[in-house]
Amino acid sequence: MSSVNLKTDDWEMESGGSWVDKNIVIAFVVLILVFLLYGALWGVDKFLTSEIQKVHGQYAEKYNVFIAGNGNEIIDFENRSAVAKELMASEEPAVLAMGQIENTLVPPIYLTSYKYENGKKTITLEGMADNFNTIAKQILSFKESGYFSAVIAGPASFDKDNKLNFSINLVKK
Repeated sequence: MSSVNLKTDDWEMESGGSWVDKNIVIAFVVLILVFLLYGALWGVDKFLTSEIQKVHGQYAEKYNVFIAGNGNEIIDFENRSAVAKELMASEEPAVLAMGQIENTLVPPIYLTSYKYENGKKTITLEGMADNFNTIAKQILSFKESGYFSAVIAGPASFDKDNKLNFSINLVKK
C-alpha cells in the first residue's frame, strides 16, 4: 500500500500562518498608506485654504482702495453720463443752449456751473477766468452769437489762487 501521510496539523499551521501574516502585513501597509494619503490631503487642504484667505484679503484690500479712491468718482461720472445721454436724446432747449454756449466760449474761460430754468428761458453760468478783459470778451461773444436776447454780467471776485470767479446770466430768444 502506498503511504499516506495523515498528519495535517503541522502543515496547516505553517501554510495558514504564513498566509495570514502576509495579509496582516499588507493590511498594515495599506492602512499606513491611507493615513499618509489622508495626512497629505489634509495638509494640502490647509495650505489651499490659507492661500484662498490671503487672496480674499488682497481682493478686499484692493476693493476698499478702489471704493475709497476714485471709485466714487467713476460711479458719479457714469451717473452723470447717463443723465447727459437722456438730455441729449430729448433735444430740450437746455441741450441746444449748451451747444451754443460751447460754440461761443472763449478759450481761457472755464465754466464751473450751469443752471437752466426752463420756464424763464434763463441760463446762469459760473466760471473762472484770468482777468476782467477775458470776461468782457466772453460777454461780447455771447452778445454777438444772436442766440441770446440778453447777456447780464453778474458779480466777479478773486479766489485764493488769483483767479476770477464770475457769473453771467443769459436769456434765450
